[in-house]
Amino acid sequence: MKNCSNLASNFFYKKTSVRQTLPIRSRHFFYILLILSAILLHQTGYGQKVGYGPKLGAGASFFRGDFPISGMRLPKFGYSFGGYLSIKGKKNKKWQFEMNLLYTKRGNNSNFTNTINLKENDPYPAFKNEFTYNIGYLEIPLLFKYMLNKGGMVRPYLIFGPVYSGLINATFTNNTLGNKKELDAKDYLNRDDFGIMLGWGIQNFILDRWYHLDIRYYHGFINHSEFLQNDLIPWRGTASNTAAPIISEYRNSTITITLGVGLELSETFFLR
Repeated sequence: MKNCSNLASNFFYKKTSVRQTLPIRSRHFFYILLILSAILLHQTGYGQKVGYGPKLGAGASFFRGDFPISGMRLPKFGYSFGGYLSIKGKKNKKWQFEMNLLYTKRGNNSNFTNTINLKENDPYPAFKNEFTYNIGYLEIPLLFKYMLNKGGMVRPYLIFGPVYSGLINATFTNNTLGNKKELDAKDYLNRDDFGIMLGWGIQNFILDRWYHLDIRYYHGFINHSEFLQNDLIPWRGTASNTAAPIISEYRNSTITITLGVGLELSETFFLR
């Protein structure tokens, strides 16, 4: 039981390394997005058709990693909301570009029975552990949309492109033996996340508005366990020359269904 009693106090470490390392990455991502945004705005002045509107989403996220205990990687249901800007060429009927600005909730759930400390005649029974990461990001997908037809009132499409996410808030909830504790995890997580997004969707013209419905998969590349340690035992084993554990890597994955509503004049966008 000793390991479990120290769970909250030992959950985080190396706070100073996070603050020293992450601002460099943040600046690089910021400069890239600033350049892309400038190019995007510049292109809108050459006859392109522009669409815009709000966008809402709901989905499930989880950490990818090599977790040795069943139940350590379970979906965390979340949501997203914000807006989008679409650009369509004057003559090109197949390709479009869409930029989103969203607040997105991601994270991971863990729910399993801890038997690590049980021995023969141990007076303590097996007990249930519940851990939840609840992480909020400012998510900026830069998506290319390939339309599967050339026009009309119903337009299916494929989407793909890079995604940058900046950390806004994060909490870690520990519920062991009914003793629930919540910790602020913002200062101990990687401030940046970067990955790719793939998906499929359909645009429908209904009641003088375009509705964009799609399903998206986000695949993150940034390892969040670089600055994070916990007592879930997320280890692949020990190094050959030391007894120190090798911490499993945590990377974000999210499956989301989003709905966008076009606010532009219907005759100026997507129609033949």
